[in-house]
Amino acid sequence: MHLLFKHIDYIYWKAKKKATKEREELTEENKERKIEQALLVYLAIEDKDEDKIDKVVNEILDVSEKIKAEKIVLFPFIHLFIDKPASPSVSMHILDEISKKLEMEVYRIPFGWYKEYEYRSKGHPLSTLSRRV
Repeated sequence: MHLLFKHIDYIYWKAKKKATKEREELTEENKERKIEQALLVYLAIEDKDEDKIDKVVNEILDVSEKIKAEKIVLFPFIHLFIDKPASPSVSMHILDEISKKLEMEVYRIPFGWYKEYEYRSKGHPLSTLSRRV
Protein backbone atom coordinates (compact mmCIF):
# COMPACT_ATOMS: atom_id res chain seq x y z
CA MET A 1 0.00 0.00 0.00
CA HIS A 2 1.21 3.47 -0.84
CA LEU A 3 0.40 6.33 1.52
CA LEU A 4 0.77 10.05 0.96
CA PHE A 5 0.23 12.31 3.98
CA LYS A 6 -0.69 15.99 3.88
CA HIS A 7 -1.11 18.15 6.97
CA ILE A 8 -3.90 20.45 5.87
CA ASP A 9 -5.70 23.59 6.91
CA TYR A 10 -8.81 22.25 5.17
CA ILE A 11 -10.14 19.92 2.50
CA TYR A 12 -13.38 20.34 0.60
CA TRP A 13 -14.80 17.63 -1.66
CA LYS A 14 -17.91 16.96 -3.68
CA ALA A 15 -18.67 13.62 -5.35
CA LYS A 16 -19.56 14.25 -8.98
CA LYS A 17 -19.85 11.05 -11.06
CA LYS A 18 -19.69 7.31 -10.64
CA ALA A 19 -16.19 6.03 -11.41
CA THR A 20 -16.55 2.28 -10.72
CA LYS A 21 -19.37 -0.26 -10.74
CA GLU A 22 -18.64 -1.14 -7.12
CA ARG A 23 -18.58 2.01 -5.03
CA GLU A 24 -19.55 3.44 -1.69
CA GLU A 25 -23.05 4.77 -1.36
CA LEU A 26 -23.27 8.52 -1.10
CA THR A 27 -24.73 9.97 2.06
CA GLU A 28 -25.17 13.46 3.43
CA GLU A 29 -21.96 12.83 5.40
CA ASN A 30 -19.70 11.87 2.49
CA LYS A 31 -21.16 13.39 -0.68
CA GLU A 32 -19.97 16.93 -0.04
CA ARG A 33 -18.00 18.13 2.93
CA LYS A 34 -15.38 20.49 4.28
CA ILE A 35 -13.06 19.35 7.08
CA GLU A 36 -10.61 21.71 8.75
CA GLN A 37 -7.30 21.08 10.53
CA ALA A 38 -6.64 17.44 9.67
CA LEU A 39 -4.21 14.87 8.37
CA LEU A 40 -5.18 13.95 4.82
CA VAL A 41 -4.10 10.41 3.91
CA TYR A 42 -4.12 9.33 0.28
CA LEU A 43 -4.19 5.50 0.12
CA ALA A 44 -3.44 3.38 -2.93
CA ILE A 45 -4.56 -0.10 -1.91
CA GLU A 46 -2.95 -3.01 -3.68
CA ASP A 47 -3.90 -6.62 -4.12
CA LYS A 48 -2.94 -8.62 -0.99
CA ASP A 49 -2.88 -5.57 1.32
CA GLU A 50 -5.41 -7.03 3.78
CA ASP A 51 -2.63 -8.24 6.06
CA LYS A 52 -1.15 -4.72 6.26
CA ILE A 53 -4.05 -2.96 7.99
CA ASP A 54 -2.38 -2.80 11.42
CA LYS A 55 0.87 -1.48 9.93
CA VAL A 56 -1.02 1.19 8.00
CA VAL A 57 -2.92 2.23 11.13
CA ASN A 58 0.38 2.50 13.02
CA GLU A 59 1.88 4.69 10.26
CA ILE A 60 -1.16 6.98 10.29
CA LEU A 61 -1.08 7.24 14.09
CA ASP A 62 2.66 7.93 14.04
CA VAL A 63 2.31 10.81 11.58
CA SER A 64 -0.80 12.21 13.28
CA GLU A 65 1.03 12.19 16.62
CA LYS A 66 4.03 14.02 15.17
CA ILE A 67 1.92 16.82 13.71
CA LYS A 68 -0.67 16.74 16.53
CA ALA A 69 -3.61 16.10 14.20
CA GLU A 70 -6.89 15.19 15.84
CA LYS A 71 -8.79 14.46 12.61
CA ILE A 72 -7.96 12.04 9.79
CA VAL A 73 -9.34 12.21 6.26
CA LEU A 74 -8.91 8.98 4.26
CA PHE A 75 -8.79 9.50 0.51
CA PRO A 76 -8.70 6.32 -1.62
CA PHE A 77 -6.39 7.30 -4.46
CA ILE A 78 -5.39 4.56 -6.89
CA HIS A 79 -3.21 6.98 -8.82
CA LEU A 80 -0.12 6.57 -6.60
CA PHE A 81 1.58 4.24 -9.11
CA ILE A 82 0.85 0.78 -7.83
CA ASP A 83 1.38 -2.55 -9.53
CA LYS A 84 -1.92 -4.34 -9.02
CA PRO A 85 -4.83 -2.56 -7.35
CA ALA A 86 -7.10 -4.40 -4.95
CA SER A 87 -10.66 -4.98 -6.06
CA PRO A 88 -13.17 -2.31 -5.08
CA SER A 89 -14.81 -4.58 -2.49
CA VAL A 90 -11.45 -5.42 -0.87
CA SER A 91 -10.41 -1.75 -0.94
CA MET A 92 -13.64 -0.66 0.75
CA HIS A 93 -13.24 -3.41 3.37
CA ILE A 94 -9.68 -2.28 4.12
CA LEU A 95 -10.81 1.34 4.40
CA ASP A 96 -13.56 0.26 6.82
CA GLU A 97 -11.06 -1.63 8.97
CA ILE A 98 -8.56 1.23 9.01
CA SER A 99 -11.33 3.66 9.98
CA LYS A 100 -12.44 1.46 12.89
CA LYS A 101 -8.93 0.80 14.19
CA LEU A 102 -7.82 4.43 14.21
CA GLU A 103 -10.15 5.27 17.12
CA MET A 104 -9.97 8.94 16.19
CA GLU A 105 -12.20 11.37 14.35
CA VAL A 106 -12.04 9.83 10.85
CA TYR A 107 -13.67 11.05 7.65
CA ARG A 108 -13.81 9.12 4.39
CA ILE A 109 -13.88 10.55 0.93
CA PRO A 110 -16.18 8.13 -0.96
CA PHE A 111 -14.57 5.29 -2.91
CA GLY A 112 -15.55 4.83 -6.55
CA TRP A 113 -16.54 8.40 -7.40
CA TYR A 114 -14.95 11.16 -9.42
CA LYS A 115 -14.59 14.08 -7.08
CA GLU A 116 -14.09 17.79 -7.20
CA TYR A 117 -11.78 18.70 -4.34
CA GLU A 118 -9.41 21.30 -3.01
CA TYR A 119 -7.17 21.51 0.02
CA ARG A 120 -4.58 23.79 1.51
CA SER A 121 -1.40 22.25 2.86
CA LYS A 122 0.32 23.70 5.93
CA GLY A 123 3.78 23.93 4.33
CA HIS A 124 6.07 22.88 7.20
CA PRO A 125 8.76 20.15 7.11
CA LEU A 126 6.29 17.38 8.08
CA SER A 127 3.35 18.65 6.02
CA THR A 128 4.03 16.20 3.18
CA LEU A 129 5.24 12.67 3.84
CA SER A 130 4.97 9.34 2.04
CA ARG A 131 5.18 5.74 3.13
CA ARG A 132 5.06 2.32 1.49
CA VAL A 133 3.70 -0.47 3.68
